[in-house]
Amino acid sequence: MSESGKRLLPHCSDLPFAEARLIIEHRGKVLLTAGDDGGWKLPGAPATIDNPGRQSVTAKLITQLEAALLDALGLEIPWMTYVSDYFGLNGVRRVFAHSDDEGSCAKRVSGPKFRWASSAEVGG
Repeated sequence: MSESGKRLLPHCSDLPFAEARLIIEHRGKVLLTAGDDGGWKLPGAPATIDNPGRQSVTAKLITQLEAALLDALGLEIPWMTYVSDYFGLNGVRRVFAHSDDEGSCAKRVSGPKFRWASSAEVGG
């Protein structure tokens, strides 16, 4: 595929999808969750796309991410939008975003495993 054609596709790689993550923004801050390594990361889950069937790959990833966020954090995300794909050694990490204008996510997450960080704190 040509370089100009690749720019039209969100995912143009032979690497498998490894995970899906969600940027949840509330009042200018982004939700981070405690990682197993002691660091902080965007909420998300491992992702697998064996056979999307009639769903698009993006729809399948969103479905997996919604289920994981509901199960692990009790968060119901009414919508999200595609941000970008990031390529790593384990595969592709697809990142989506959601603006929590009404504060429904902010009300559900608290405690030492969660942190709301400014863009300056996360390198933006």
